[in-house]
Amino acid sequence: MSLAGHGHLASYLDHDKVTAYVALEPNTLMHARLREKAASYGFDEARGNFLILACGAEDIDRISDDLHRWSSTTPSTDLSTSGHERGMVIDTIVCILTICSIPSPAQTMHDLVHRILRPGGQLLFYEHVRNPRPTVAQVQDFVAPIWKRVFDGCVVGLDAGSLVWDAGFPDDVGRAK
Repeated sequence: MSLAGHGHLASYLDHDKVTAYVALEPNTLMHARLREKAASYGFDEARGNFLILACGAEDIDRISDDLHRWSSTTPSTDLSTSGHERGMVIDTIVCILTICSIPSPAQTMHDLVHRILRPGGQLLFYEHVRNPRPTVAQVQDFVAPIWKRVFDGCVVGLDAGSLVWDAGFPDDVGRAK
């Protein structure tokens, strides 16, 4: 599952390892471009290996319901099941420059890890983060209100790394260095 944006992730997905591509994109004006990009890399709704969910990452109940409905009507999807709520879990969640614009990002990341991601699954992310140097962090704080308005809700100084780690991964998962 990807927090989709423009669909740039599709070009990096290995068909030997990725059986289905689920894209979260609340901006429906981007769906046509996202479908086109995904199809150019072999992920297509007609083939049953591509799904766009028109909601944000914070809408965990809708994500779970839509995944359940999709997997029950699409035999080619191989979404694992376990004891998670509604039984739906996926292997990998990819976030690329998206955590910064999620309302209530700490709760959302926790819910994605515990209600959508299968036990032992992976969350891959590439995000801008809060700079550890105080002077740079002050600049991030200063530009944050304007940045948020110009860049569709993005919080430029968000400590995305800590949010992901604090989501509650099991103790046996190591923090990347």
